[in-house]
Amino acid sequence: MRKEWSHLLLVAGCLLIGCILGYFVSVTQAREQEDPAYLAYFEEHGLPVPEPTEPLNNIIGAGLLLAGVPTGLMFYQHIADRWRLYAGRRLLLGVITFPIYTLLGVLGAIPFLLYQVIRLVLRK
Repeated sequence: MRKEWSHLLLVAGCLLIGCILGYFVSVTQAREQEDPAYLAYFEEHGLPVPEPTEPLNNIIGAGLLLAGVPTGLMFYQHIADRWRLYAGRRLLLGVITFPIYTLLGVLGAIPFLLYQVIRLVLRK
């Protein structure tokens, strides 16, 4: 049961850190819109000034992206163990498929957290 707790805390911690980073990105984008030098750069080059994204989108997106990495790695480790891949093949295949299992981890981060919490609650 120790392994389940460590996986749960790792993914939840990454989700929390990602949300905090997303908040800082939102604050930085809001401050850039108030900076005259930033706005003057775009006007000098005849470019449209980029609109800041919604703060909630930044927070959720960064949180899911950062939580998706360990979730994807756990998913990949499970598949590599099941297929009995050895160290050399495991590393090569892991490097090549990193974007794929990270995307799968992003999609499965919240369901993974819910599944782990329900599983740990029902065990007690």
